[in-house]
Formats: sequence, structure tokens, C-alpha cells
Amino acid sequence: MMFYDVAIVGAGPAGTMTAKHLALRGLSTVILEEHKAIGFPVQCAGLLGKKALSSCEVSERCVLKKITGANIFGPEGDKLSIGGGNVRAYVVDRRVLDTEMAKNAIEAGSDILLNFHVS
Repeated sequence: MMFYDVAIVGAGPAGTMTAKHLALRGLSTVILEEHKAIGFPVQCAGLLGKKALSSCEVSERCVLKKITGANIFGPEGDKLSIGGGNVRAYVVDRRVLDTEMAKNAIEAGSDILLNFHVS
């Protein structure tokens, strides 16, 4: 039987980032993930702001599209444009994002147990 300093439930971005940083600080960590694979099933739309993607500490391999603006249409046909050419957000492939974040947690020293149900 393995004993850990910290057990984290869920291998999503919050769980894997927490595990990574705790492991880097010398704590033994395990992530308990209920699914059989990281990033599947996809349970999020995958739209991240610039700061959110940066805080995930991943490469841009997960980026599907860079968002520089948006047009919002009202019920009467009014249009509001937001943007200006600068990247404001990213559409990401959550499977790629989650997999890379999990890999980073493992490389920092965390363990991940898949198909592990916590009740």
C-alpha cells in the first residue's frame, strides 16, 4: 500500500497544477482520476483567456485558434464588436491541454491513478 502526503481528486487543470507544485515542494502527491484516460471525456468548451493559458504552464500545442475579438448581436440586430487585433483568448484542445498538464505533474514527481473512484 502506498502512502502520500497529499491526495488530489481529479486530473483536470486545477488538480494537475496543484499536484505539480506540491511535488516540486517535496510533498508526495497522488492524483485520483475517475476516468480511464486523461482529458476524456471532454467536459469543458476549452476557451481560455491569455492569463489562464499562461498559468497552465504548457506549450501552445493545445491551441486550436487564437481569438482576437468577437461580435455580439442583440435581439434587435444591434452589433457590439470587441477586439482590436490583439490576442485576447484561445480555443484549446482540452485533451491535449489536460494530457500535457498531467505529464508535467508526473515529471515533477506526482503519481496518477486512473479509473479510481472516490466516494
